[in-house]
Amino acid sequence: MDEGGRSAIERAVALERIVEITPAHHDPRVELVPMPGDNTGVESCLLGMTLKGLHGAIEFSVSPGWFLDQTLAFWDRRGLAQDKARFKPIPWCVGCHAKTPQYEGQTAIQSDCPYTDGACYYDSSGLRANDWFKELVKGGSDRIWELLEAEYRWRFEGGPEPEI
Repeated sequence: MDEGGRSAIERAVALERIVEITPAHHDPRVELVPMPGDNTGVESCLLGMTLKGLHGAIEFSVSPGWFLDQTLAFWDRRGLAQDKARFKPIPWCVGCHAKTPQYEGQTAIQSDCPYTDGACYYDSSGLRANDWFKELVKGGSDRIWELLEAEYRWRFEGGPEPEI
């Protein structure tokens, strides 16, 4: 065991870096909603960086404000396309996919999570994503990989809490 309590096997297992871009979504039923500001059924694509290891995974996601053409046309018809706030990046979450509960009373959100290869005890913070987004802008993807690894070591291996 090392000073973080990791066995030789745990130290030898590499952490897998995963980058995902979830496609944008536009449900045609949204056009039947009478309220012009209602975005139910409309989503930007989502950019995600995830670090997966033996105990689970840590993720960081940002909505870049990139929408499908039919969504832009829909907003234009409703006079909303000029609302520039819709197209700004939005820090989404810093999330933890764990194989075991991380606090008393936590229940699994699914039984077939690709990040835990089984049951998933998930927790996330949108507030922390704001700070991480600032780090992304200043330090690029290398800085996010550093934060993801520090968060993984803290959550799962008893390392120090990451500082920003």
